[in-house]
Amino acid sequence: MAATIAEFFDCGGCGHWHPFGWGGDCRNDSMRYTTDRVENEFGDYGEGWIEVCEFCESTGHSSLEHEQE
Repeated sequence: MAATIAEFFDCGGCGHWHPFGWGGDCRNDSMRYTTDRVENEFGDYGEGWIEVCEFCESTGHSSLEHEQE
């Protein structure tokens, strides 16, 4: 059985990670993750978690790249 990979997006509003699909208030501390917290809870990037772009729902680039377009 394959392990589930947690999906997070990089929030340009608060500078933290949020679980992908979450659409709440960035001031909710329980849903703001630092990189250290994500790695402590889910493991290393690519093994326990990945970044998903909140705009186009793809992996391999940051949501923040869309802000530069």
